[in-house]
Amino acid sequence: MLNFLKKHKKEIIRLAIFFACLILLSFLILGILMLTKVITYDGGFHFNQAIFASLENSPWLYIVFLLLQIVITTLLCFGPGVTLMFIMLGIALFGANYRCFLIVYSGMILSSICMDLLGRFGGARFIKFLIGEKSYNEAYNLMQEKGTVYLPFMYLLPIFPDNALCLIAGMVKIKFYLHVIYIILFRGLGIATIVFGINIIPFERFTSFYDYLVLIAVALVYLFIIFKIARYIDKAYMRYLQKKRNKDKEIDNQSK
Repeated sequence: MLNFLKKHKKEIIRLAIFFACLILLSFLILGILMLTKVITYDGGFHFNQAIFASLENSPWLYIVFLLLQIVITTLLCFGPGVTLMFIMLGIALFGANYRCFLIVYSGMILSSICMDLLGRFGGARFIKFLIGEKSYNEAYNLMQEKGTVYLPFMYLLPIFPDNALCLIAGMVKIKFYLHVIYIILFRGLGIATIVFGINIIPFERFTSFYDYLVLIAVALVYLFIIFKIARYIDKAYMRYLQKKRNKDKEIDNQSK
């Protein structure tokens, strides 16, 4: 452990500073929301219902929500579950319905494409500065080899730092049109699963801690199945690539 810390001292310091800045930024945003009384604290954090009631039938509510989602999910792209936070906020504001889905879905597509373009045109230098050239190259090679299969499955689950994955996908130059398809289909499906699926969960019938344990167990089984499928597809894809490489080698040898 000591050798690891000494070897990666600079990268660890840079990452620590970066995440400290993200935490400070989060507190700054929270402070602004509290000063403007958008959020109040009374034994717990609460949204100012009067403000939302006045904006309920106004397009400004959707515009402000969309802008906040794009800005915050981009600035806090390395934080896990940021998209999930906005999904839950959207459900609280608009209800678990098509309006909530469309507004969160729109913000997600815009922020995801922005992060992809940022990764393609300059993001690599920033990541190299944070984690070092060697670690970047290792992550780059891993993403190029496994990203085609695992990326869409990770997009299904908003618990991951989705926008950071978009940034990395842009850096490793996953085909832009393919990545946009992944974003529209898989990230959209992940959002739809939560927005519309939350109505299926009978929270009103939950009477004990055991009920929540069952819910967590079901969620874990779902995650296990998702990654089992991803693993199976990955093995099949690796076999396909190996066969293709062998075939290309045979053609080259014959041409010589």
